[in-house]
Formats: sequence, C-alpha cells, structure tokens
Amino acid sequence: MLVEAYHHPEQAQMPFYIDNTHFISLHPTEYVTAYRLLDAQRQPLAEKWIKGRFSHADLSNTLAKYPQAAFLQLTTRRSAWSDGGTAWVENTAPDATLPQQTYLYDLRQHQPVR
Repeated sequence: MLVEAYHHPEQAQMPFYIDNTHFISLHPTEYVTAYRLLDAQRQPLAEKWIKGRFSHADLSNTLAKYPQAAFLQLTTRRSAWSDGGTAWVENTAPDATLPQQTYLYDLRQHQPVR
C-alpha cells in the first residue's frame, strides 16, 4: 500500500475498519490523531487524543462503553515521505496550524456524513 501511495500519491486508499465494519477509506499517509464519540445532537460523549500509535481495540472498547453514540468523528494528519523517499515520517509537531482532516461517520446509518 505504501509503495502505491508513493507512486500514485493522491489515488491510493486504505479501508479503515472497526469491529469488521468499514467506516471510511483513508489515504495510506493519513494517521489518526484523535477521535470523538458524539450523541444524536452531536454533543461529545468521549474524546481521545492519540499521542502514540492508534489502537483499534481502544476505540472498539470506547464504542462498547457508549452504545448511545450516534456519530464517530476521526481527526487525521498526513505523514510525509522523507527526503529521497526512503522513510515515512509522522508529523508529530504540536503545531495547531498543521493540516488535518476530520471525518464524521453516522454509527446508526452506517455511512460517512458529508
């Protein structure tokens, strides 16, 4: 997948699954930096900022704790290829101006919210 992302930077897509449910497709260079569970009025129920590796199990456990959650909001950032394309580097600088993407998924309708 990373080789495809390197050679076709804007075309590659990677499915993002939680508990065997396909939520969205991400670019292979995107990584999750935060998630929120929201109720039907889009008020926060739970929130987690990811400082290291994203854990699907942690999100799955949080979803189980909040069965009333109506929406899942994922925030991602993009990794970058190092000079020469030899490494894939996460951008971990705590700069609020870094580009990020937010996705919203309707847990009841099982579809992304556009």
